[in-house]
Amino acid sequence: MILKEGIRMNKINWPIILDHLEKNKDTFNWAYHAGWADGDGTFTSNFYDLRIVEENPVHNLANMFLTSVILATPEKRLGYGNPNNPRKITRLNSKRFIYFADKVMPFIIEKRKQCYKILITKNVYKKYPYLMFDQKTFISYLTGFCEAEGTFYYNKKTSKYGLSIPNNNFKLLKYISKWLDYLKITHGFYNVVKEGVFEFNKKHAPGKMAYRKKGYRIQINGQNSVPLLKQMIPHMLIPNKIKNAKSVVEYFESKKLNP
Repeated sequence: MILKEGIRMNKINWPIILDHLEKNKDTFNWAYHAGWADGDGTFTSNFYDLRIVEENPVHNLANMFLTSVILATPEKRLGYGNPNNPRKITRLNSKRFIYFADKVMPFIIEKRKQCYKILITKNVYKKYPYLMFDQKTFISYLTGFCEAEGTFYYNKKTSKYGLSIPNNNFKLLKYISKWLDYLKITHGFYNVVKEGVFEFNKKHAPGKMAYRKKGYRIQINGQNSVPLLKQMIPHMLIPNKIKNAKSVVEYFESKKLNP
């Protein structure tokens, strides 16, 4: 099912698409989409998909490249996603992919090799800078990555407020941790999952077994999360995560005013 009709890629339409990209390229948040790519983005043999439940980041990318947004077939397998809330998909291939890769490669960390392999299939052998972050682009990247992978939590009942960033890639989280140190954001870095096997809830997926990789988590709790969240909120696109992030900031700022 097509949610939004884009412009088909061909020789006639490419100049129109390219003109749109060039006119607006300085307004697009490339580091933010690099964060999404490292989080929930999918690189295949010759294209890039953003295939997620949350529609706002998908529509944002689709509007940038004038592509279509498609509603995925509801997941019928038990234990895999919510069949009542299917994923939304936008795809970048051909010259769209080359343009996208050219802009995000300086910021992609985990999936850089996957992205570059597709460029090679398209005869692009350009050398791209690596980890070319300043504070602004790092915050943008982290925002996209956290909207994909992180949890913004605001729970007055349990008095838990802040941001949690889990991932299996130790080096990636360590790099993020070093940036947080540089920004003077107090945080914890934890080993959270041991290698092994667990069983899904039998009510949802009887007998379904899955292997868990060794995992890690960055945890930024309470007041410590406020300076970071205030920088991230302007870049965020997912409503419920924006709401939680703003609630954390407002909660601690009101405590300052009313100690």
